[in-house]
Amino acid sequence: MHVFSYGAKRRIRKALQIILLVLALLLLLCILRAIYLQRFLVYDENGVHLDYSGVNTSPLPGSTAPDDGDFVLKQDSTVATVEGVEETTETPPLKGYCITSAQLISDEKRPAVLDAVEGSNCVMLDMKTATGKFLYHTALANTQKASADLDAMEALVRELASRKDMTLIARIPAFQDSSVALSDFSQALPIKNGALWIDWDGSYWLDPAGKDVADYLVSTARELTALGFDEVVFQNFHFPVSVNIHYTREQSGDEAAFSCAEAVARRLETFGIAASFQSADPAIEALSARAFLPAETGAEAVEMALARSAFLDGDDGKLVFLTDSRDTRFQPYGKLSPLELN
Repeated sequence: MHVFSYGAKRRIRKALQIILLVLALLLLLCILRAIYLQRFLVYDENGVHLDYSGVNTSPLPGSTAPDDGDFVLKQDSTVATVEGVEETTETPPLKGYCITSAQLISDEKRPAVLDAVEGSNCVMLDMKTATGKFLYHTALANTQKASADLDAMEALVRELASRKDMTLIARIPAFQDSSVALSDFSQALPIKNGALWIDWDGSYWLDPAGKDVADYLVSTARELTALGFDEVVFQNFHFPVSVNIHYTREQSGDEAAFSCAEAVARRLETFGIAASFQSADPAIEALSARAFLPAETGAEAVEMALARSAFLDGDDGKLVFLTDSRDTRFQPYGKLSPLELN
């Protein structure tokens, strides 16, 4: 016995086709809407949400545009404000490049730096090697200079410093300095047999609690600012972790590193020098003018920013990520990328 006639089956089949077509159209509309809404997605401490504040707010046909005389707009190179409204004190995010000591030493790559950084508002230069060799004519005692054209490097620094709206940052290893360590063992980190501890880069380290170490870092920073740098970053500002180090001071190594950072920050502040300390210790990082952090993904950036909300205090420009990522979640913060030179 046939339940449905041939004609009924055709009508049912046609109805199902129409329903499937409608569902397909609805799915397509959902996909198109999702693609369209991506431009309004915002990632912040509250998670992911939609922000339509960037949409066109031009007056509709027939409506009245605001009178230009109602307010006065002031604008300078960093901040736009309305008359009568307090100007923001947020730090403009740094956008630029990191230049390694190897690139600066290279006579082939160094000349290309000026053109390569055009359009950026910040350049960070490594002004000492990983073993503590200086890339400029230092006058500090017991130091060692790199075997390179130091005159050309200083000329490059002066040219970059002369550029309008350019923030020039010198980065140096804080305690990796073989020449100074070997000149006075009491300023360095020993092992049990009395020799000096050496790291994976083949460098001897200064002791953060050494009686002249803080003064040495302050003097280095003052030389760099006299050369034309706006800020100084002390890299690897920590006590190295190694069972081979024979440390007998009353302070722990971590306590010595913090005390040294505190002394350096206090001294440099009296000279008006902005200094930052790259360290995994939040107490040391808190002494910095900015936090310089390596990150690979936007998710890492958001997480790191949230963890430093007290340090930032609403000023996202104090956070500078060292990354080559193009993730848009880095946008509110500073970002310095490695410079690729052929």
